[in-house]
Amino acid sequence: MLEALKKSTVAELAELTGRSQQSIYPHLKILVKAGLVRELREPVNGAKSGHKNASKSVANAPTSRAACLYEFNPTLFRKAFNSKNGLGLMRATHITSILLHDLGLRCKRWGEANERAGMHHGIKIQNLMSTEITWFTSSHWKRFNKLSAQLMKLIRQARDNRKGQRMCIGLVQFPDVTVAELKQGLKRVAAAVSASKSPSKLKRT
Repeated sequence: MLEALKKSTVAELAELTGRSQQSIYPHLKILVKAGLVRELREPVNGAKSGHKNASKSVANAPTSRAACLYEFNPTLFRKAFNSKNGLGLMRATHITSILLHDLGLRCKRWGEANERAGMHHGIKIQNLMSTEITWFTSSHWKRFNKLSAQLMKLIRQARDNRKGQRMCIGLVQFPDVTVAELKQGLKRVAAAVSASKSPSKLKRT
Protein backbone atom coordinates (compact mmCIF):
# COMPACT_ATOMS: atom_id res chain seq x y z
CA MET A 1 0.00 0.00 0.00
CA LEU A 2 2.89 2.35 0.73
CA GLU A 3 4.16 1.66 -2.78
CA ALA A 4 0.98 3.27 -4.14
CA LEU A 5 0.78 6.07 -1.57
CA LYS A 6 4.51 6.94 -1.76
CA LYS A 7 4.21 8.64 1.66
CA SER A 8 1.78 8.02 4.50
CA THR A 9 1.29 8.27 8.24
CA VAL A 10 0.55 5.37 10.58
CA ALA A 11 -2.85 6.89 11.32
CA GLU A 12 -3.67 6.97 7.63
CA LEU A 13 -2.50 3.39 7.05
CA ALA A 14 -4.65 2.27 9.97
CA GLU A 15 -7.62 4.11 8.48
CA LEU A 16 -7.15 2.49 5.06
CA THR A 17 -6.47 -1.05 6.27
CA GLY A 18 -8.88 -1.21 9.18
CA ARG A 19 -6.06 -2.12 11.58
CA SER A 20 -5.00 -0.41 14.78
CA GLN A 21 -1.99 1.92 14.75
CA GLN A 22 -0.21 -0.20 17.38
CA SER A 23 -0.47 -3.31 15.16
CA ILE A 24 1.10 -1.45 12.21
CA TYR A 25 4.18 -0.07 14.01
CA PRO A 26 6.04 -3.43 14.28
CA HIS A 27 5.68 -4.04 10.53
CA LEU A 28 6.90 -0.55 9.67
CA LYS A 29 9.85 -1.01 12.02
CA ILE A 30 10.90 -4.16 10.14
CA LEU A 31 10.49 -2.47 6.75
CA VAL A 32 12.49 0.57 7.92
CA LYS A 33 15.29 -1.69 9.15
CA ALA A 34 15.30 -3.53 5.83
CA GLY A 35 15.59 -0.25 3.94
CA LEU A 36 12.32 -0.72 2.09
CA VAL A 37 10.64 2.15 3.96
CA ARG A 38 12.11 5.43 5.17
CA GLU A 39 10.85 7.16 8.32
CA LEU A 40 10.68 10.92 7.96
CA ARG A 41 10.89 12.63 11.34
CA GLU A 42 8.66 15.54 10.57
CA PRO A 43 5.12 16.60 11.52
CA VAL A 44 2.33 16.04 9.01
CA ASN A 45 1.25 19.71 9.23
CA GLY A 46 2.18 21.26 5.91
CA ALA A 47 3.30 17.92 4.45
CA LYS A 48 1.20 15.92 2.05
CA SER A 49 0.76 12.15 2.18
CA GLY A 50 0.02 10.08 -0.89
CA HIS A 51 -3.67 9.40 -0.21
CA LYS A 52 -6.03 11.88 -1.86
CA ASN A 53 -8.89 11.02 0.52
CA ALA A 54 -7.01 11.40 3.80
CA SER A 55 -9.29 12.54 6.62
CA LYS A 56 -8.92 16.00 8.16
CA SER A 57 -8.15 14.44 11.55
CA VAL A 58 -5.14 12.69 10.06
CA ALA A 59 -3.99 15.71 8.10
CA ASN A 60 -4.11 17.90 11.23
CA ALA A 61 -2.54 15.36 13.60
CA PRO A 62 -0.10 16.81 16.17
CA THR A 63 3.63 16.20 16.03
CA SER A 64 4.23 12.68 17.38
CA ARG A 65 5.31 9.24 16.26
CA ALA A 66 1.84 8.76 14.73
CA ALA A 67 2.26 12.02 12.81
CA CYS A 68 5.56 11.03 11.18
CA LEU A 69 5.57 10.24 7.50
CA TYR A 70 6.69 6.86 6.19
CA GLU A 71 8.01 6.83 2.65
CA PHE A 72 8.22 3.81 0.33
CA ASN A 73 11.89 3.60 -0.62
CA PRO A 74 12.83 0.43 -2.56
CA THR A 75 16.12 1.94 -3.79
CA LEU A 76 17.97 1.30 -0.52
CA PHE A 77 16.60 -2.24 -0.35
CA ARG A 78 17.76 -3.03 -3.89
CA LYS A 79 21.22 -1.60 -3.17
CA ALA A 80 21.48 -3.81 -0.09
CA PHE A 81 20.87 -6.95 -2.17
CA ASN A 82 23.32 -8.08 -4.84
CA SER A 83 21.57 -10.36 -7.35
CA LYS A 84 24.90 -11.51 -8.82
CA ASN A 85 26.56 -12.90 -5.70
CA GLY A 86 23.46 -13.27 -3.50
CA LEU A 87 24.77 -10.96 -0.77
CA GLY A 88 21.82 -9.74 1.30
CA LEU A 89 19.49 -12.57 0.21
CA MET A 90 19.07 -13.89 3.77
CA ARG A 91 17.71 -10.54 4.94
CA ALA A 92 15.45 -10.20 1.90
CA THR A 93 13.92 -13.65 2.38
CA HIS A 94 13.53 -12.98 6.11
CA ILE A 95 11.37 -9.97 5.27
CA THR A 96 9.36 -12.09 2.83
CA SER A 97 8.76 -14.77 5.49
CA ILE A 98 7.49 -12.12 7.91
CA LEU A 99 5.10 -10.80 5.27
CA LEU A 100 3.86 -14.35 4.58
CA HIS A 101 3.33 -14.90 8.31
CA ASP A 102 1.27 -11.71 8.46
CA LEU A 103 -0.71 -12.86 5.42
CA GLY A 104 -1.45 -16.16 7.16
CA LEU A 105 -2.75 -14.36 10.24
CA ARG A 106 -5.00 -12.20 8.06
CA CYS A 107 -6.34 -15.30 6.28
CA LYS A 108 -7.10 -17.00 9.60
CA ARG A 109 -8.83 -13.86 10.89
CA TRP A 110 -10.98 -13.70 7.74
CA GLY A 111 -12.05 -17.34 8.22
CA GLU A 112 -12.95 -16.80 11.87
CA ALA A 113 -14.91 -13.65 11.10
CA ASN A 114 -16.94 -15.27 8.31
CA GLU A 115 -17.59 -18.77 9.68
CA ARG A 116 -21.14 -19.77 8.67
CA ALA A 117 -21.55 -16.46 6.87
CA GLY A 118 -20.75 -17.74 3.37
CA MET A 119 -18.00 -16.64 0.98
CA HIS A 120 -17.95 -13.75 -1.46
CA HIS A 121 -18.97 -14.95 -4.93
CA GLY A 122 -15.63 -13.84 -6.40
CA ILE A 123 -13.49 -15.98 -4.05
CA LYS A 124 -12.57 -19.47 -5.23
CA ILE A 125 -11.60 -22.01 -2.55
CA GLN A 126 -8.91 -23.49 -4.84
CA ASN A 127 -7.16 -20.10 -4.93
CA LEU A 128 -7.35 -19.83 -1.16
CA MET A 129 -5.64 -23.18 -0.67
CA SER A 130 -3.27 -23.38 -3.66
CA THR A 131 0.39 -24.06 -2.85
CA GLU A 132 2.41 -25.88 -5.49
CA ILE A 133 5.90 -27.33 -5.89
CA THR A 134 6.85 -27.67 -9.55
CA TRP A 135 9.81 -27.66 -11.93
CA PHE A 136 10.60 -24.64 -14.13
CA THR A 137 12.74 -24.36 -17.23
CA SER A 138 13.93 -21.00 -18.54
CA SER A 139 10.88 -20.81 -20.81
CA HIS A 140 8.59 -21.44 -17.83
CA TRP A 141 10.30 -18.64 -15.88
CA LYS A 142 9.89 -16.24 -18.79
CA ARG A 143 6.19 -16.98 -19.14
CA PHE A 144 5.57 -16.93 -15.38
CA ASN A 145 7.29 -13.55 -14.98
CA LYS A 146 5.22 -12.13 -17.83
CA LEU A 147 1.97 -13.35 -16.25
CA SER A 148 3.09 -12.06 -12.84
CA ALA A 149 3.70 -8.61 -14.29
CA GLN A 150 0.20 -8.60 -15.79
CA LEU A 151 -1.31 -9.70 -12.49
CA MET A 152 0.58 -7.01 -10.54
CA LYS A 153 -0.67 -4.40 -13.01
CA LEU A 154 -4.25 -5.53 -12.38
CA ILE A 155 -3.74 -5.46 -8.60
CA ARG A 156 -2.23 -1.95 -8.63
CA GLN A 157 -4.95 -0.56 -10.88
CA ALA A 158 -7.63 -1.96 -8.56
CA ARG A 159 -5.78 -0.59 -5.53
CA ASP A 160 -5.68 2.89 -7.05
CA ASN A 161 -9.46 2.81 -7.63
CA ARG A 162 -10.23 1.49 -4.11
CA LYS A 163 -13.67 0.13 -5.00
CA GLY A 164 -15.35 -3.08 -3.92
CA GLN A 165 -14.00 -5.55 -1.36
CA ARG A 166 -10.57 -4.95 0.21
CA MET A 167 -8.47 -8.03 -0.57
CA CYS A 168 -5.21 -9.66 0.55
CA ILE A 169 -3.29 -11.26 -2.31
CA GLY A 170 -0.04 -13.16 -1.91
CA LEU A 171 2.26 -13.83 -4.84
CA VAL A 172 5.58 -15.48 -4.06
CA GLN A 173 7.90 -17.84 -5.92
CA PHE A 174 11.34 -19.16 -5.04
CA PRO A 175 13.47 -22.28 -5.71
CA ASP A 176 12.85 -25.20 -3.36
CA VAL A 177 15.88 -26.10 -1.22
CA THR A 178 16.70 -29.43 0.43
CA VAL A 179 18.15 -29.80 3.94
CA ALA A 180 21.48 -30.86 2.43
CA GLU A 181 21.57 -27.72 0.25
CA LEU A 182 20.74 -25.60 3.31
CA LYS A 183 23.64 -27.07 5.30
CA GLN A 184 26.00 -26.48 2.36
CA GLY A 185 24.85 -22.87 2.08
CA LEU A 186 25.30 -22.21 5.81
CA LYS A 187 28.84 -23.62 5.65
CA ARG A 188 29.61 -21.32 2.73
CA VAL A 189 28.33 -18.27 4.63
CA ALA A 190 30.27 -19.24 7.77
CA ALA A 191 33.45 -19.65 5.73
CA ALA A 192 32.96 -16.27 4.06
CA VAL A 193 32.35 -14.54 7.41
CA SER A 194 35.41 -16.22 8.94
CA ALA A 195 37.58 -15.17 6.01
CA SER A 196 36.41 -11.58 6.27
CA LYS A 197 37.32 -11.44 9.99
CA SER A 198 40.74 -13.08 9.71
CA PRO A 199 43.70 -10.64 10.00
CA SER A 200 45.55 -9.97 6.78
CA LYS A 201 48.97 -11.60 6.52
CA LEU A 202 51.99 -9.37 6.90
CA LYS A 203 54.16 -9.15 3.85
CA ARG A 204 57.63 -10.58 4.25
CA THR A 205 60.38 -8.03 3.98
